[in-house]
Amino acid sequence: MNLEDEILRIKKEWDVQGMSVGLIKNGEVIFCKNFGYANKESEILVDNTTLFPIASCTKSFTAALLYQTLIGNKADAQTNLWDLFFTAQEKSEFKYPSVNFEALASHTSGWNDGDIKQCKEAGSEMIDFEKMKLILSESPLKGKWKYSNEAYLLMGEIIAKVSNMAPWNHLKNQILLNANMTQTCSLNEPEQLKCAAIGYQTSNVGFTRITPELEKNNTPTASGIWSSAADLLQWLQLWLNQGELNGQQILSQTYIQEAIKMKAIIANEDPFKEEKDFFVGYGYGWFVDTHQGVYRVGHSGSIEGYSCMTGFFPGEKSGFVVLTNQGNSEAVKVFTGLLSDWLLECPSQDWNTIYKKRKNEFLPLTNN
Repeated sequence: MNLEDEILRIKKEWDVQGMSVGLIKNGEVIFCKNFGYANKESEILVDNTTLFPIASCTKSFTAALLYQTLIGNKADAQTNLWDLFFTAQEKSEFKYPSVNFEALASHTSGWNDGDIKQCKEAGSEMIDFEKMKLILSESPLKGKWKYSNEAYLLMGEIIAKVSNMAPWNHLKNQILLNANMTQTCSLNEPEQLKCAAIGYQTSNVGFTRITPELEKNNTPTASGIWSSAADLLQWLQLWLNQGELNGQQILSQTYIQEAIKMKAIIANEDPFKEEKDFFVGYGYGWFVDTHQGVYRVGHSGSIEGYSCMTGFFPGEKSGFVVLTNQGNSEAVKVFTGLLSDWLLECPSQDWNTIYKKRKNEFLPLTNN
């Protein structure tokens, strides 16, 4: 099988306008190529400078940053986070349910997005901690897995309070610059976003063009990062090397090992049904599952006009990045299967047929 030909075939079949694909095998970057248009109307091709939003793939960055911030303040994954900034008097006046890093990062805090939205300041994405005190005192945490973008927004606010620095600036200083991820940016960096791909949302009547400036779903620490395939390959290298990159220990080995363990069970499918996923869980900012019996870690991302996927096989020191400017793209799921098969050198399945059949089902890594 010629991999590039397969990528082009799937791209054409699913009508993806533009994309970048990167691969690591046995610890080495072996493939980083671009396909199609970053801006179809202006006939601007995707190239090595083109940026795509990585949406919920942002979560692995946020979780790592909060953990490092806590360790720097003599806390850990089990520390009650409220102890870091609620006074003893406040804690005596209200009975706060304990919540720790592990609960927030693995989506097991028990809060739903509605709970945390009530804590926001009017017209802002910022948390109003006075409102949070009341909600905390009235709503005990339940400890069940429930995917929550708002929990990652809260994690950003905790980073800001503990570090006395805006989360994005802290992320750049602590991780991105050290990992040489110089293209990675946020929507607040318009100069870099001049290289951003235009998004396309498909429907039964054609395409809707989505520009970065119009994107509303930009929760900074849940889905707000923009990046390139080359930069994200650096991020995966960091994880495959257990936190080390270019001779520098950027993330602790202990954190890497804990983050990719299953902290929460998501699904337990009926074993008598065909083509189901039996081993599905969540670590710290990553889904975990198996592919062809091999342990896989990854996360998808999808916002209006864009879809993406990052994934890796820790034991095989291999991984992949897929970035597209097609919203809610089923093609990302097909590419995930194709690239996983290719990296593991196992017979490739007909992922087009599989994902057309399973289109409306929850799938590990490819749902967020």
